[in-house]
Amino acid sequence: MSKKRFRTGKRNPSHKKTGQASFWKITAILAVLFCIALIAKIIMTPTPAQHPAISQTTPLTPPTGLEETNVQLVASEFECACGHCGKTALMNCSCDRPHGALEEKGFIRMKLREGHSVEQVIQLLEQEYGHRIT
Repeated sequence: MSKKRFRTGKRNPSHKKTGQASFWKITAILAVLFCIALIAKIIMTPTPAQHPAISQTTPLTPPTGLEETNVQLVASEFECACGHCGKTALMNCSCDRPHGALEEKGFIRMKLREGHSVEQVIQLLEQEYGHRIT
């Protein structure tokens, strides 16, 4: 005589779809990692107070040809002041370290846009950063 089995509505846990559970676990882990990376990026991004070149440049005004010529003219008188580039000429350097070439060139552009002459900007840059080629 055979016994009939009746389903009571409860499922055996071994019948659970493991592929779907793994997918959601992996998705949750990736979401957490993404959030951690985003928070780290926000924390590590310098503010204008930490990086003066950010606050000194005016990104809405594109540089003109004459302005870039004057920037290069001033930069040719100096070495990069970051301390990591050795004696690299400012006009050839493009480092983004604090007191580096990008910050110094931003300072030069700002002073030129304020109406200072090339000679005045050379003096201001020497007072602010030093490292003039003698």
